[in-house]
Amino acid sequence: MRRNISKIYLVVLVLFLSGFAFAQNPTKWSLESDSKGKIFKPNENFSAKLKAEIEGDWHLYAMDQPKGGPVATTIKTENPFTINGEIKAPAPITEFDPNFKIDTKFYKKAAEFDIPLQAASDANADDLAVNVRFQLCNETLCLPPKTVKVSFAGFEDARSSVQPSVVSSQRKADETTNLTNQQQTASGFQPTTDNRLLTTDLW
Repeated sequence: MRRNISKIYLVVLVLFLSGFAFAQNPTKWSLESDSKGKIFKPNENFSAKLKAEIEGDWHLYAMDQPKGGPVATTIKTENPFTINGEIKAPAPITEFDPNFKIDTKFYKKAAEFDIPLQAASDANADDLAVNVRFQLCNETLCLPPKTVKVSFAGFEDARSSVQPSVVSSQRKADETTNLTNQQQTASGFQPTTDNRLLTTDLW
């Protein structure tokens, strides 16, 4: 009986901690460009800088990752803008990652991405928006991948319609439960044993 009660308390604790982690918003995204406010003709080139502020001990994974590692950061544009060249970023930290049991590449505290762009048609630079898909981990926990839409006005969850600079924390309950089950061990709240399972945007 006591063992069953202990298991119930453990499950409640895991659910609480998982919900707390999901409710966090450990990154803030912003977009800057000297071309803001400019009107472009077709095939005109310009550049923009995507910035990420990373809170606490969380780290953001770089755009290049080894096989079997975390979800790499990817950046895509929307019409009428296209990426016209290689996105440049500072050299990431490369260290052994206890979440994946291999060396991974990531950023702490902040990251910047210089994006070369081209207008595919007549366009106003102020309409620029980029979609960023990324994953965050700390030393013991990985959040599922997330996609945000970033513009000069702020950022929003790409999966829902929200106000700029606000990210939705809603997610599918059944997927959250599956993730929680992966994180539950006899000793208490632990990271999933295989974070490669975290490939679907949940939050």
